[in-house]
Amino acid sequence: MEMNKTIRIADYDPQWAVLYEEEKRRILEVVGYVIVGVEHIGSTAVPNLGAKPIIDIIVAVSQLNDDERCIVPLRSIGCEYVPEHEDSIPERRYFYKGHPPMEQHYHLHMVEQTSNFWKKRLLFRNYLCTHPKDAQEYYELKKDWPLSLVQTTRPIPRRKCLLFNLYSPRQSQNKENNISLGKVY
Repeated sequence: MEMNKTIRIADYDPQWAVLYEEEKRRILEVVGYVIVGVEHIGSTAVPNLGAKPIIDIIVAVSQLNDDERCIVPLRSIGCEYVPEHEDSIPERRYFYKGHPPMEQHYHLHMVEQTSNFWKKRLLFRNYLCTHPKDAQEYYELKKDWPLSLVQTTRPIPRRKCLLFNLYSPRQSQNKENNISLGKVY
């Protein structure tokens, strides 16, 4: 079934970093004994970059089956597990929290710390944080995307994939911004 979904791109809000830190604290309180890393990803993690006002958080575990020990504790802080997304991205466990516009919306992505999913998201974020001109170009392209998209079972829009691939390889070749695979929080 197809349904229209309005996409809102907001100007940068410094409160996004505060919201992430508050949510990170809650996550660590309930599953800190299982996870090995927590990071703010996505456009809301990049200073001065406009974004959909959704706080994306990536949580690393040693082994993906550690997710089983996290589902109930994360539910206790309002994070709902959505196993249906594993069909399209089997290396990720997806949770959401909040119901916009009345509540702040969060997406939580749980992956193995050694996974490409973890590495690529951090590389992409780090690249945009250290290359403000490219971040601004990315923001301008995002603003040009249609504000009303049809939600289907199709994969991520091709244009976003192209942008992700455009910026990520540049970052991965930059040795100054290597990602430590130790505990990250």
